[in-house]
Amino acid sequence: MPQYVKDWMTKTILTIEADCLLSEVIDLLNQYNEQFLFYEDENNNLFILTNCEIKKYAPFSSTKKVIDLMSPVTTFASSEWTLEQALEIMQNKELSYLPVKNDNQILVGVLSIEAFFIAVQEIKWKLDSDQNLTFFNNKADFGGMSTNI
Repeated sequence: MPQYVKDWMTKTILTIEADCLLSEVIDLLNQYNEQFLFYEDENNNLFILTNCEIKKYAPFSSTKKVIDLMSPVTTFASSEWTLEQALEIMQNKELSYLPVKNDNQILVGVLSIEAFFIAVQEIKWKLDSDQNLTFFNNKADFGGMSTNI
């Protein structure tokens, strides 16, 4: 049975203003125990800032505006996609986070690579030992780990 993005994405979306300071963002991420957040400009362009990006700049530029550190988001998933479809995009584009938009192009969630691995583990627990779960028909390798269970 296929697994869908809508069942595994996080629906909690942290957003910030463009003029936030890096120190404020760090506090926000720590407060909500998140690894990333978003900024959407007046033209509906979406930007992401991850903990990895922050680590490159903190603590040396805690007064720097975060908009200068954010990366534009150009790839989105649909909540109706299967995990296989989303993971293939994430793998091909080397993404750790895949924002999810609805049919009205509104951000409704985020699928993280961590969520994918949790899904695989939970699905594995539900399978009998004689069953085999394959996310990719071509049995592609993901990040050094087989997607076959």
